[in-house]
Amino acid sequence: MPVHWSSEAGYPNDLPEKFIPMKSVGTGESVGLGLILDAESEEYYCSSSDSIGFKILLHHPLEVPNMHEIGLLLSPGLETKIRIQPEKVESETYLRFISKNARKCLFENEERLEMYTEYTQRNCGIECSAAVILENCGCLPHYVPKFFGNETTCSMSVYNCVESTRLETMLIDNTRRDCSDVCMPSCNDLSYMPTFFSAPLIHSGFQTDK
Repeated sequence: MPVHWSSEAGYPNDLPEKFIPMKSVGTGESVGLGLILDAESEEYYCSSSDSIGFKILLHHPLEVPNMHEIGLLLSPGLETKIRIQPEKVESETYLRFISKNARKCLFENEERLEMYTEYTQRNCGIECSAAVILENCGCLPHYVPKFFGNETTCSMSVYNCVESTRLETMLIDNTRRDCSDVCMPSCNDLSYMPTFFSAPLIHSGFQTDK
């Protein structure tokens, strides 16, 4: 059952037995997530990247995963362990009495987004970029919700327009609309900083069911 959670307010006091986003049961390898992945390198065809393997992304539960820009590579043939260090930014409540322009950040209920229920700088950036793409290319990327419900989803025929517009919104230039200027950081934020440790995988001794 989904519950209303945010970096600022945390979890509600009355929680059901099972809920999402889930809480961590602890730290360490014994309570971590373990996966065995087959890269199937012989099946690669017309890949969007120049490498073989996997991409992983650790992101805020209320944010859209931006795998394209900040996804991290996992190499095949290796056992990889990932240490996750959460970084939380917390602001004192008295900052609410200081103007937004002076404190240079926003609390979660100070800015309303059209696409997302919770404000974060990254959600705002995706929404800002989508609005510019809609204006310039006449469509919305497939990975974002619709503003009004009747917008056209971008097809491959406008790929160049979408990509060039998306990149322009990320660049700092007085001649372009820079979404990083439009979207202030969150006064309360949560990020995950991964550290990767890898070693060659032993290929002998594995048993598979047929």
